[in-house]
Amino acid sequence: MIPGFAHDMAEQERRALAAVQQGQPVDCQPDHYFARIRSALQDYAGQMIDGGQNVRAVIALEEVRRLDKLFRTGDHMKELDNAERGSYGRPSSAEWKPDEGAPTPQSLGHTAE
Repeated sequence: MIPGFAHDMAEQERRALAAVQQGQPVDCQPDHYFARIRSALQDYAGQMIDGGQNVRAVIALEEVRRLDKLFRTGDHMKELDNAERGSYGRPSSAEWKPDEGAPTPQSLGHTAE
């Protein structure tokens, strides 16, 4: 369980937050994302900022940006047809990269935690 989050958090939210904490892309369906996962990622980013962990906050918010783009443009439907994708709405770990121009820990002046 992630400290500070309610114990009744849905399993999808826990998996999404665990993925972000591990630096992995979130794997979810659009209805789950817009119902609860998006706000959970934003709340987590806020808690990380409050705790001075800005890099973790940026990672979470970049994932929100990626998922917003994916689900709002309908690109997730294209991914369903791509047999090389790991699963629904998620690129394989080998091809996942942060968006170009996204801040990096180094650009924010941080070193390894």
